[in-house]
Amino acid sequence: MSFLLQFPYDNDTAYLAHCYPYRYSDMMLDVKKLMEDPDRAPFIKKEILCQTLAGNDVPILTITSSDPVFDIRNKKFVIITSRVHPGESPSSWIMRGILHYITGKTEIAVALRKHYIFKIVPMINPDGVIVGNTRCNLAGADLNRQYKHAIKEAYPTVHHVKMLIAKLLEDDYSISIYCDLHAHSRKYNVFMYGCENRKRSQKYLMEQLFPLMLHKNAKDRFNFEDCRFTMTRAKESTGRIVFWNMGITNSFTLEASYGGSNKGRKAYTHFNIRDYQQIGRYWCETLVDVCDPSPPKQQLRYKMIVKLMAEESCAADPNAVNMSDYSSISSSDGDYTDVENAEDNYFLFQNVRKIPRRKRRKMPPEDFKKSKD
Repeated sequence: MSFLLQFPYDNDTAYLAHCYPYRYSDMMLDVKKLMEDPDRAPFIKKEILCQTLAGNDVPILTITSSDPVFDIRNKKFVIITSRVHPGESPSSWIMRGILHYITGKTEIAVALRKHYIFKIVPMINPDGVIVGNTRCNLAGADLNRQYKHAIKEAYPTVHHVKMLIAKLLEDDYSISIYCDLHAHSRKYNVFMYGCENRKRSQKYLMEQLFPLMLHKNAKDRFNFEDCRFTMTRAKESTGRIVFWNMGITNSFTLEASYGGSNKGRKAYTHFNIRDYQQIGRYWCETLVDVCDPSPPKQQLRYKMIVKLMAEESCAADPNAVNMSDYSSISSSDGDYTDVENAEDNYFLFQNVRKIPRRKRRKMPPEDFKKSKD
C-alpha cells in the first residue's frame, strides 16, 4: 500500500493519526460543555474518580433524572467505561454519542434517565492518551489486564472502577450492564465480546440478547456473527470477565473497527465520526429494548432466545437469527448517516472483494457415525 501526502505550508509541523484523534483535552472540553448546557446539566453530576500516576484528573459522570417518584432503589445501574487502551480513539467518539444521547430530550433518553443511573468514566487511561501510548499507561502496563488484581498505587483508575462496582453490588444494587468501549484494527464492523452462560444455567444464551438486538438496530454497522462469548485464560483479568465473575450477567466489551463495515449499503466504506457517534445512540436505544419490562418486549426476548437455541447459536460461533417481527422502539429510522454523500464515499475501499460468510452444514447422523468410525 502507498499514499501521497501534500503539505500546503513550508516549515510547518504536521501530525499523522491512524484514526480520528480525540485527546484528553477534547474529553474535558466535552464534559465542560455538557455541564454548562442548561438543558443537560440538571441530569449530570461530575466527580473526580481519582488521579492518575501523572496527577491528571479522571472524571466520572453520574447521569439520571431527579424524579422523586423513582427512588434510587428502584433504579438499575449502567456502567460504561472507555479508552482503557489510549490509542483506540473510536471508543471516545462512541462515548461522546452516548453522553449526548442520554442527556437529550428524546422520549427514549427521558425513559433511560427515569429508570437507570448511569456511571460513566469517559477516559480510563488519560496518561496514555496524553503521551501517545497505544495500549499502556505510564507504568508500561495494559490496564485491561489488571482488573483481577487491581493495585491502587500502580493502577488507580482500574482500582477505583472495581471498588465502585464492588460497593454497588455489596449494597444490593442491581447493575443491568457493564460495557467497556474499544476499537479493533483487524476486523470489519462493530461487534461485542461477552461471557457465556452455561447450558444448564437459567441464563443460558441471555448474554447474546443485547448484541443481537444491537445488530438489528445498527444495521450495516454492527455484525452479531462477529461477536464472541468465550472466556479464555488469557482474558481472565479483563474488566469484562472480572465483573461477570462478580455477578454482572451483561458484561461486555464493545469493539469498533478502525476501518469500516462489510455489510449492506455501507459495505467497504470507511467509518466516519458520525458513524461512531451513531453507534452510541443505537447502544442506548438497544438498552431500552433489552430491559423493557412490558409483556410484548418480554415475549419478544423469549422468542429470540428460543430461536437462538434452535439455530444452535453458541459462544464461539453465534448465529444471527431472522426476526422479521422484531420492532425496536428505536428512533433510528431515516438515519442521516445512511444518506449517500461525498463524505461517505471518500474512504471507499478499493480492490476489495466481498466474501460471504460460509454457513455451517449440519452433518446427517449416519454420516457422523461413519466419520467417527
